[in-house]
Amino acid sequence: MAFRKIKAKKYNGVTEYYNPKSTDKETRALYISYRDEYSQAVKKKLHTLDKNEALVELNSMKANVTKLKRQFESGHREIQRSKNMKRLTLQQLAILYYDSRQTKENHNDKLKFAKRVIPILGTKLASKINHDDIQQLQNKLIAMKYAPKTVNETINALRALYNTAIRKKWVDHNPVDRYEIPKIDEEHEPGIVLSDDQLKIMFDAFSHGVPDLEISPKPKLFFLAKLLYHTGARPDAIINIQVQHCDFNQNKIHLKAMKKGKSYQQQVNTEIMKLISDWIVKHELKYGDYLFYPIQTFQRTNNPLSKKKSVNYSGIRRAGQRVFDKLFNVGIPTNAVMDRVSFYSLRRTSGTKIYQAKGIMHAMLFLNHTNVTTTQKYLNVKGDLADIVDVL
Repeated sequence: MAFRKIKAKKYNGVTEYYNPKSTDKETRALYISYRDEYSQAVKKKLHTLDKNEALVELNSMKANVTKLKRQFESGHREIQRSKNMKRLTLQQLAILYYDSRQTKENHNDKLKFAKRVIPILGTKLASKINHDDIQQLQNKLIAMKYAPKTVNETINALRALYNTAIRKKWVDHNPVDRYEIPKIDEEHEPGIVLSDDQLKIMFDAFSHGVPDLEISPKPKLFFLAKLLYHTGARPDAIINIQVQHCDFNQNKIHLKAMKKGKSYQQQVNTEIMKLISDWIVKHELKYGDYLFYPIQTFQRTNNPLSKKKSVNYSGIRRAGQRVFDKLFNVGIPTNAVMDRVSFYSLRRTSGTKIYQAKGIMHAMLFLNHTNVTTTQKYLNVKGDLADIVDVL
């Protein structure tokens, strides 16, 4: 595959992706190139093969970048004035901090910080924030029902921000002292593990429906549940599987990296590969198409490019949860997360089965954990020690 420019000058910034070895050298995809608000080069693949539509998209992106740059210039002038007087608010300090980071997860980290910290401490002067303010932040996050792990990560992010601010002389001290603001104990409960009978009930409900509970057959949810269970993968990894990720010769599926980990190949059995093959044939999927594409959009537009975009998981999650709530979660409140069945329960269930049959190391590899400690906490291996004494 290779890129080529379009001859007409007005299409400057639009390139065609094609196969130089093919006879007609037809265009396979269109890309637009521009620089974002941080002057970083961006190359974006489009879901259209129409050059004029690509040009409209390019001009729209450039206009948005220009608008953002003007906002940044105005905002940074104000920040610079405040910085010179060391009168930065925490919100201004966060802008400086996250704009200077180059990490892969920076954008998501910035959004999390803006959601959890800025509403509580954002308007305070960063140099005036003290231990009591940090304790107040921690207490409010707990009151807002954030998980202990999330609260600890948020406080750590604030501490890292202040450490950088001190090095760059934006502030003089770090109010986040871990001796005075200790971490919250993170409880690692095992969560729900489905029995064989429960698995059968779930698969049958998705496949055939349950008229008495007003549950209709849901082929897409059945397909998703099967892949989740037999790969032990997280839902987002399954949603992002494309036809090209399926190796039918070796019965392996290439799964995307999750939680800053590396992508990996997961071995599955022939039943699952047959299920995938039948799905591909039924939906007429090609090499770069997603197994889980927006079906309704494709049926409405009949545009093959619709299949080159993965479906939004939130919609599938809600549809699945409605079924789980009727089958397993009756009377269990929504905040009792560890006691409720969800799609994520399938990962824990298959991981636990691997552990019980093959041991902790095989479970670690199956779940793609980076160390055994994570697997021990995830599967609550310590809880099994009570049964071990019977062999003595």
